[in-house]
Amino acid sequence: MKAEFRAAGWLCAIVALALAGSAVASSFAAGQTFYDAYTQTPYSVAYRLPIHVVQAASPGWDVLLTAWLMLAAIALCGARLVRALREVRSGSAAWLLGAFAVACLALSTFSIIQSSDVYFYVLYGRLYGVYGVNPYVLGSKLSAASDPLIAQLLPFSGNPPFSDPYGPLWTLGAGLQSKLLAGADLFWSAWSFRAASIAAAIAAAAGVLHACRRQDAGARIGAAGRFAFHPLVLYECAVGGHNDAIMLAPAIWAFAIVDDLPLVGGLLLGAAIAVKYVAAIALPFFVVRARRGGAFAPPIAAVLALAIPVLCAHPFQAGTAGSQALASNGSRFAMSIEWLVNMPIFAAGLGNVPALGWLPPLPLLGSPSWARIVELGALAIAAGVVAYGTWRCVRGRFDDKYVWRSVAALLMALPSMHPWYGLWIVPAAAGEGRWAAYAWWFGVLVLGCYTVDAVAAGSMPSWLPIAATVVYLALPVVIARFGRPAPTNAMEHGAG
Repeated sequence: MKAEFRAAGWLCAIVALALAGSAVASSFAAGQTFYDAYTQTPYSVAYRLPIHVVQAASPGWDVLLTAWLMLAAIALCGARLVRALREVRSGSAAWLLGAFAVACLALSTFSIIQSSDVYFYVLYGRLYGVYGVNPYVLGSKLSAASDPLIAQLLPFSGNPPFSDPYGPLWTLGAGLQSKLLAGADLFWSAWSFRAASIAAAIAAAAGVLHACRRQDAGARIGAAGRFAFHPLVLYECAVGGHNDAIMLAPAIWAFAIVDDLPLVGGLLLGAAIAVKYVAAIALPFFVVRARRGGAFAPPIAAVLALAIPVLCAHPFQAGTAGSQALASNGSRFAMSIEWLVNMPIFAAGLGNVPALGWLPPLPLLGSPSWARIVELGALAIAAGVVAYGTWRCVRGRFDDKYVWRSVAALLMALPSMHPWYGLWIVPAAAGEGRWAAYAWWFGVLVLGCYTVDAVAAGSMPSWLPIAATVVYLALPVVIARFGRPAPTNAMEHGAG
């Protein structure tokens, strides 16, 4: 029982750190001013919401450093906890998932939040689930006279708010969740999305355990623990409440069961795509892997995966349900490779100038500017990486490094980076090779993007976001390239 007692001790330390971090962050946030000069948004309205939104804070650094230091300490305790659980002789998987749940629940009491997304979740879910309003078509002002929750949110979200940018399955789930909580106040409505993200993260960790089922108990716990107790997973799920975990869970399970149940896996991957369309990047690799289920498994699984988002979009009578995610994310550049490349273009005043005036307007794109050409070039490179990886898996042995390479290429192609996007690649940390090292450190260092999200522009030198961007882009590559990775990939061998 010594290992169990050590694990319990480290879990208590994580809970204490979460509670202390919440108290200190709340105390520091109380003395801030909140205003984004770039978008002219008064974030003081969002700070007054029950889970305080700390965005565009001035000075902001005390809150941000509190969060970073807390997560660093939690990461250390989490690693020790997982090490202790690897020595547990029986029931170690249940111990791990239980400890993960307790850690997440402690963090879910965090008094502040550094992204306002969870309140938009409440808004979209309530509009659809309680009032039957299509959140993908919000072109006119909303009347909130009879709904105190929506009345609290509209001064911050704008009226009308921007349309729902998420996939239709997520919106259906958010609508059901909001309908069940129709009488709850704004705090519990917002916290419920933290709870949903935590439940999905626990399911994702269980999926990693299943993928590694052919490994010995210690290896399985180590793999799942590296994912579950990664500081980005804990923070963005339990504190941020982001729906990326809801996308990850079915995607992880799809690959965990594809060898035995390829058609069920196809349905699960379809569910992931219907939550966030970016999950479609895994579809070609899933189809290749499904060949082990027989000649008919790949095409049927592909049809099932594509059918789910189509069917889920039907209630909204909008073929573009969730497509605003692409448009909204592509409308600004921040803390990305494209942002760095486009800096001289915008400095020269060419950011919105048509690059090729002699070229007729293109469908959907019009006359692209130089900045947009940079963005399209990055997306084309990412598409090439996916195509090459798929071809290599078709021609030879399936290797999950091509999946992670494609996900990394997609992340590098995004014009604007946010920390929670890093969740897409963190499952690779469950492995033991170079991609595991890259994913773990990318997930840690991408938290540096909160320098833009959480701190007002006037409270930091202009070079700092540039430095943070270079660090999260370059340092994980250096560590993965020159470090000493273990020789095997636990998820690949466990699932194979």
